[in-house]
Parts: sequence; structure tokens; C-alpha cells
Amino acid sequence: MRSTAAACAALFLAGCAAGPGGPAEPEEPPSPLALEAAELAVTAAGTHLAAAQSDLAIQEGANRLAAETAASELKQAQMHLSLFDTIDKQKRLDEAKLAVQHVQDEIQDATDELEQLKKMYGENELADQTKEIVLKRGERQLVRAKENLVIQQKNLAKTQEELAAEREKLALELRQKEQEAAQAALKAENQIQQKRAAIEDAQSALKKAQDELHQLQKKREEPSSAPAAPPQ
Repeated sequence: MRSTAAACAALFLAGCAAGPGGPAEPEEPPSPLALEAAELAVTAAGTHLAAAQSDLAIQEGANRLAAETAASELKQAQMHLSLFDTIDKQKRLDEAKLAVQHVQDEIQDATDELEQLKKMYGENELADQTKEIVLKRGERQLVRAKENLVIQQKNLAKTQEELAAEREKLALELRQKEQEAAQAALKAENQIQQKRAAIEDAQSALKKAQDELHQLQKKREEPSSAPAAPPQ
């Protein structure tokens, strides 16, 4: 009789502690479908993390190749400008100046020769026709040499302008390659940061999925908390 009364009192106290609604319903263990969904979420998060890590490795390889290409192009631009300044520019300029000097020498030779002919024929009693032919030929040579000098001087001025333009072009190409190399390095750094951030996000998502699965597994393994039925 006392045991029956004690059991009733225990049930009464449990009902009071649970509130006016009566004793709390025991928490149901997670269903197999919930566990399966949680396991799939862990698998998916792991796959996403592996993909993010693979993307980082691929990006690092692409960045190395881009950096090598940019460095090679920059080196070539530097070499082209250096060769132009040390060899090509001076060679072409010297050739143009030499052509002018050569024509100037021809003019001087033709002038000296014509003066010498005039002196020689002035002292000689040769036929006027022969004298005229010889002197006209010397005068023509002098005129042609002077015309050629004008042409070579124009060529020299043109060469100087072309050399200045070519050097400016090579210098511009060098500056562009320097800018491209700097931009490629900055872009590569930003891409790596993005890939690493994606890995961190994937790691966080995987941890969250693993924690949720662990909680479900723990609940499934816990014994039921339902109160035992009173003895009859």
C-alpha cells in the first residue's frame, strides 16, 4: 500500500515539475533518414573542400607559368632596348653619317679636279671644243656630287628621326612589360587569397556538417529518458 502511494506521489511531483501540461514528452531519437542526410552533407562538404584545395593547386601552377612568361617577355624587352642603344642605333647612325662624309669627299675631289683642269687648260692651247668637253664633265660631276650630298643629308636626318621613334617604341614596350609583370603579380596574389578563403569556407562547412552528424549519432546512442511505468 505504501509503495503504491509513493509511486503516485512520484508521478504527481514529476507532473508538477513538468508544468501544467503534464510530463515532458521524451525526445525522439533521430531517424535513419536524418542520419543519412547528415552523412551525405559531410561527404558533400568533404568533396567541396577537396575541390577547393585542387583549385588552389591549379591556380598556383597557372600563376607560376604566368610569372615565368611575364619575366621572359620583360627580359626580352630589356634586351631589345639595350641592343638598340649599344649597337643598332650607333651602327645605323654611323652609316648615315659616313654616307654624308663620303659625298662631301666626292665634292671636294670634284672641286679640286675641276680647278686643276681649269688651270691646266688655261695654260694649254688645246682646241676649245676639247677643253669645253673636259670642263663640262668636271662640272657635271661636281653638280651630281652636290645633289647627292643633299640626298644623303636628308637620309641622315630621316635616320635620326627613325632611330628616335624606334627607341621610344622600345622604351614604351619595356614600360608596358613592366606594368604587365606587376599587374600579373598582383592578380596572382588576389587569386591565391580568394582560393585560400574558399578553402577556409569549405573547412568551416565540413566541420559544421561533421558536428551536426556527431550530435545526431550521439542522440541515437543515448538511452531513452521516458519515465518507467508505475508498478501495478
